[in-house]
Amino acid sequence: MLRKTTNLGESALAKSFTVFWGAMTIGRLSMAVIIDKIGYRNLLIICCIGQFGSITRFTLSTSATMSFISIFFAGLLMGGIFSIGLLLVNEEAQGLEENTTSILVALGGLGGSFLPKVAGVFIDRFPIAVTLWGLVVCSLVLVILMNMIFYFKKRAKNHSLVHSS
Repeated sequence: MLRKTTNLGESALAKSFTVFWGAMTIGRLSMAVIIDKIGYRNLLIICCIGQFGSITRFTLSTSATMSFISIFFAGLLMGGIFSIGLLLVNEEAQGLEENTTSILVALGGLGGSFLPKVAGVFIDRFPIAVTLWGLVVCSLVLVILMNMIFYFKKRAKNHSLVHSS
């Protein structure tokens, strides 16, 4: 995508992968410390909203420097989404941790191969803006889904408290 939005050379384009995956690693390593301070539900919401903002900023970026900053923050925040999501699912499905972990890892791998394939097809067939805004829409859908999950979970909990009293 950077090739289509900037005039960077091959080595600078390759560094974007390093920036993203390095930030993803830092994000995953720092999650335990941050979870203890603000809780994993709050952190998951922050990560989802933050990655939406980072991808939107990348889409709107007019400079290579801002693109790299956006890539870094997207990786940093995305590093927490999977691990926190795994904690949430395993908390809700106690006793099924082995199955839910395997399913989530498999789905993560499927998404990790499907999204680049779809993005590549879009890049080949449409202007780059279509692909970039498509990623923004996917990020927004994630934010909406996370909010819906937490809303309905809270509503179900409140509903069960009312009926148990």
